Amino acid sequence: MCIGHRSLLATPADGALLACLLALFACGCVNPPRDVNAVDGSKGAGQQFLNSGIDGTPQQVQQRDLAAEETIALATTYYDQGNYPAVIGILTVSRDLPRASVPVRIRAKKLLAFSHCIDGRTAVCEKYFEEILELDPRFELTPFETGNPVWDPAFRRAKRAPAKKKGG
Repeated sequence: MCIGHRSLLATPADGALLACLLALFACGCVNPPRDVNAVDGSKGAGQQFLNSGIDGTPQQVQQRDLAAEETIALATTYYDQGNYPAVIGILTVSRDLPRASVPVRIRAKKLLAFSHCIDGRTAVCEKYFEEILELDPRFELTPFETGNPVWDPAFRRAKRAPAKKKGG
Protein backbone atom coordinates (compact mmCIF):
# COMPACT_ATOMS: atom_id res chain seq x y z
CA MET A 1 0.00 0.00 0.00
CA CYS A 2 1.34 3.42 -0.96
CA ILE A 3 0.18 5.32 2.10
CA GLY A 4 3.02 7.84 1.84
CA HIS A 5 1.74 8.98 -1.55
CA ARG A 6 -1.75 9.76 -0.28
CA SER A 7 -0.88 13.46 0.16
CA LEU A 8 -0.27 13.76 -3.60
CA LEU A 9 -3.99 13.37 -4.26
CA ALA A 10 -5.56 16.81 -3.97
CA THR A 11 -9.19 15.73 -4.15
CA PRO A 12 -11.24 12.55 -3.88
CA ALA A 13 -11.74 12.77 -7.66
CA ASP A 14 -7.95 12.58 -8.11
CA GLY A 15 -7.95 9.41 -6.05
CA ALA A 16 -10.79 7.95 -8.08
CA LEU A 17 -9.00 8.76 -11.34
CA LEU A 18 -5.79 7.20 -10.08
CA ALA A 19 -7.65 4.07 -8.93
CA CYS A 20 -9.41 3.74 -12.31
CA LEU A 21 -6.22 4.18 -14.29
CA LEU A 22 -4.33 1.71 -12.09
CA ALA A 23 -7.13 -0.81 -12.48
CA LEU A 24 -7.07 -0.37 -16.26
CA PHE A 25 -3.30 -0.85 -16.40
CA ALA A 26 -3.47 -3.85 -14.07
CA CYS A 27 -6.08 -5.65 -16.16
CA GLY A 28 -4.20 -4.92 -19.37
CA CYS A 29 -6.96 -2.71 -20.76
CA VAL A 30 -4.62 0.14 -21.61
CA ASN A 31 -1.04 0.64 -22.68
CA PRO A 32 0.99 3.76 -21.98
CA PRO A 33 1.45 6.10 -24.97
CA ARG A 34 4.35 5.23 -27.26
CA ASP A 35 5.79 8.73 -27.36
CA VAL A 36 5.65 12.01 -25.50
CA ASN A 37 3.37 13.61 -28.08
CA ALA A 38 0.76 10.86 -27.89
CA VAL A 39 -1.02 12.26 -24.84
CA ASP A 40 -1.65 15.65 -26.42
CA GLY A 41 -2.93 13.96 -29.57
CA SER A 42 -0.47 15.67 -31.92
CA LYS A 43 0.96 12.38 -33.21
CA GLY A 44 1.83 8.91 -31.98
CA ALA A 45 -1.16 7.22 -30.40
CA GLY A 46 -3.57 9.45 -32.32
CA GLN A 47 -2.15 8.30 -35.64
CA GLN A 48 -2.00 4.69 -34.44
CA PHE A 49 -5.64 5.10 -33.40
CA LEU A 50 -6.62 6.22 -36.89
CA ASN A 51 -4.64 3.73 -38.97
CA SER A 52 -5.52 0.54 -37.10
CA GLY A 53 -7.32 -2.07 -39.10
CA ILE A 54 -10.19 -4.07 -37.72
CA ASP A 55 -9.63 -7.77 -37.94
CA GLY A 56 -10.99 -10.90 -36.38
CA THR A 57 -14.28 -12.67 -36.15
CA PRO A 58 -17.51 -10.75 -35.57
CA GLN A 59 -17.40 -11.99 -31.96
CA GLN A 60 -13.88 -10.59 -31.49
CA VAL A 61 -14.88 -7.24 -32.96
CA GLN A 62 -17.94 -7.20 -30.68
CA GLN A 63 -15.76 -7.93 -27.63
CA ARG A 64 -13.37 -5.12 -28.58
CA ASP A 65 -16.32 -2.77 -29.10
CA LEU A 66 -17.68 -3.63 -25.66
CA ALA A 67 -14.29 -2.98 -24.06
CA ALA A 68 -13.94 0.26 -26.04
CA GLU A 69 -17.44 1.34 -24.96
CA GLU A 70 -16.40 0.84 -21.33
CA THR A 71 -13.40 3.09 -21.94
CA ILE A 72 -15.62 5.71 -23.58
CA ALA A 73 -18.07 5.50 -20.66
CA LEU A 74 -15.26 6.13 -18.18
CA ALA A 75 -13.96 9.04 -20.27
CA THR A 76 -17.50 10.46 -20.54
CA THR A 77 -17.77 10.46 -16.74
CA TYR A 78 -14.65 12.63 -16.55
CA TYR A 79 -15.89 14.81 -19.41
CA ASP A 80 -19.14 15.44 -17.52
CA GLN A 81 -17.06 16.42 -14.49
CA GLY A 82 -14.99 18.86 -16.57
CA ASN A 83 -11.80 16.82 -16.22
CA TYR A 84 -10.71 17.07 -19.86
CA PRO A 85 -7.07 16.04 -19.30
CA ALA A 86 -8.36 12.75 -17.83
CA VAL A 87 -10.62 12.24 -20.87
CA ILE A 88 -7.68 12.79 -23.20
CA GLY A 89 -5.41 10.53 -21.18
CA ILE A 90 -7.90 7.67 -20.93
CA LEU A 91 -8.80 7.71 -24.62
CA THR A 92 -5.26 8.05 -25.96
CA VAL A 93 -3.84 5.12 -23.98
CA SER A 94 -6.64 2.65 -24.64
CA ARG A 95 -5.72 -0.64 -26.28
CA ASP A 96 -9.29 -1.29 -27.33
CA LEU A 97 -10.19 1.88 -29.20
CA PRO A 98 -7.76 1.45 -32.13
CA ARG A 99 -9.27 -1.96 -32.90
CA ALA A 100 -12.90 -0.99 -32.36
CA SER A 101 -15.41 -0.56 -35.15
CA VAL A 102 -15.55 2.74 -37.02
CA PRO A 103 -18.67 4.07 -35.21
CA VAL A 104 -17.04 3.44 -31.83
CA ARG A 105 -13.77 5.07 -32.91
CA ILE A 106 -15.72 8.08 -34.20
CA ARG A 107 -17.46 8.48 -30.81
CA ALA A 108 -14.09 8.40 -29.03
CA LYS A 109 -12.49 10.84 -31.48
CA LYS A 110 -15.41 13.23 -31.10
CA LEU A 111 -14.97 13.16 -27.33
CA LEU A 112 -11.24 13.81 -27.84
CA ALA A 113 -11.99 16.70 -30.22
CA PHE A 114 -14.44 18.31 -27.78
CA SER A 115 -12.03 17.89 -24.87
CA HIS A 116 -9.12 19.46 -26.77
CA CYS A 117 -11.30 22.35 -27.97
CA ILE A 118 -12.59 23.07 -24.47
CA ASP A 119 -9.02 22.98 -23.14
CA GLY A 120 -7.99 25.56 -25.77
CA ARG A 121 -6.12 23.27 -28.16
CA THR A 122 -8.20 24.04 -31.24
CA ALA A 123 -5.57 22.80 -33.72
CA VAL A 124 -5.58 19.37 -32.07
CA CYS A 125 -9.38 19.50 -31.87
CA GLU A 126 -9.54 20.22 -35.59
CA LYS A 127 -7.12 17.35 -36.29
CA TYR A 128 -9.46 14.89 -34.55
CA PHE A 129 -12.40 16.20 -36.57
CA GLU A 130 -10.33 15.66 -39.74
CA GLU A 131 -9.65 12.08 -38.63
CA ILE A 132 -13.38 11.55 -38.04
CA LEU A 133 -14.12 12.85 -41.52
CA GLU A 134 -11.52 10.48 -42.99
CA LEU A 135 -13.38 7.61 -41.35
CA ASP A 136 -16.81 8.95 -42.38
CA PRO A 137 -16.86 11.82 -44.90
CA ARG A 138 -20.61 12.27 -44.27
CA PHE A 139 -20.15 12.82 -40.51
CA GLU A 140 -22.00 15.81 -39.06
CA LEU A 141 -22.36 17.21 -35.57
CA THR A 142 -25.74 16.69 -33.96
CA PRO A 143 -28.17 19.63 -33.97
CA PHE A 144 -27.39 20.10 -30.27
CA GLU A 145 -23.62 20.27 -30.97
CA THR A 146 -23.86 22.49 -34.07
CA GLY A 147 -23.28 26.15 -33.42
CA ASN A 148 -21.20 25.62 -30.28
CA PRO A 149 -18.74 28.53 -30.18
CA VAL A 150 -15.90 26.30 -29.01
CA TRP A 151 -15.89 23.31 -31.35
CA ASP A 152 -18.21 24.18 -34.24
CA PRO A 153 -15.64 26.53 -35.89
CA ALA A 154 -12.97 23.80 -35.63
CA PHE A 155 -15.36 21.28 -37.16
CA ARG A 156 -16.25 23.64 -40.02
CA ARG A 157 -12.53 24.21 -40.78
CA ALA A 158 -11.95 20.44 -40.76
CA LYS A 159 -14.82 19.97 -43.23
CA ARG A 160 -13.29 22.56 -45.55
CA ALA A 161 -9.81 20.98 -45.35
CA PRO A 162 -8.85 18.92 -48.39
CA ALA A 163 -9.43 15.23 -47.85
CA LYS A 164 -6.20 13.36 -47.12
CA LYS A 165 -5.36 10.43 -49.32
CA LYS A 166 -5.25 7.11 -47.53
CA GLY A 167 -1.93 5.34 -47.55
CA GLY A 168 -0.05 8.31 -48.96
